[in-house]
Amino acid sequence: MRTYAILGATGQVGSSILDTLFHSSTTHPENQIKINTFVRSKQKLLSMRPALASDPNTSIYEGPLSDTALLASCIRGTRAVFLCIAAQDNEPYCTIAQDQSRAVLSALEHNENENQNDLEHTSSPSNTSSTPPKLIILSSASLEPHLTADLPTPFLAIMHAAASYIYADLRLAETHLRAHVPPNVELIFIKPGGLVHDAPVGHRLSTARQQTFLSFADLGAGMVEAADSPAGSWAEAQGNVSVVPAREGTRVEWYVPWFLVKGCLWHFLPGLWPYLKGVLP
Repeated sequence: MRTYAILGATGQVGSSILDTLFHSSTTHPENQIKINTFVRSKQKLLSMRPALASDPNTSIYEGPLSDTALLASCIRGTRAVFLCIAAQDNEPYCTIAQDQSRAVLSALEHNENENQNDLEHTSSPSNTSSTPPKLIILSSASLEPHLTADLPTPFLAIMHAAASYIYADLRLAETHLRAHVPPNVELIFIKPGGLVHDAPVGHRLSTARQQTFLSFADLGAGMVEAADSPAGSWAEAQGNVSVVPAREGTRVEWYVPWFLVKGCLWHFLPGLWPYLKGVLP
């Protein structure tokens, strides 16, 4: 049975990955899937998906990222771990992606130490528990100039200002992961363009371009495809993969201009964040 772990299962991307995995399990019952979800609030997840409470193939791990033992248990024996915890607003000096990366590295080290202890005390260690998972990390196409080369320069400048702190956090998290991940752990950084809520139109994985806009549903499906790809498939691209819609027609939501305006406000006037973060929608 394939087992996956989702960090941030109550978020928009994590929910889309859940939908994709459940759909796969439903349409192909011969290929059962086990899902470990890591969330800060189990109650919130069950309010969104009540059926999970009685699903024998879903385990919910509730706690902070700082709980290394709990996180290690969540990712142990999995085929892939989806790192989906992300900032939604351009919060000045945010570190959420960096915190997630450090927590996962600590959990991997915790499991490796346990595996070494098992080797010392048994002659037949579990192959499943000793095989590290792929890490599928949500990132952004804006971190790769070649992916966004087709976008107008003025639009790129606005985007880089409107999400400056988010991008800085993602970039530092990626640098830390690449520098400290064990050599037998495969990293795949999923770097899509702008994301919106829309019906799925199908997706493709690309190392050459992004497309703005992309639905969360298609992103989730693309991340699962990347997780299931043969080992080393994206090594030539250094693990940088974008997800693009299979056809045109993804709509632009009303909040996109407001996201740009609000993000630029935090970029140029970060001191206003403590006073306005709970006021602006």
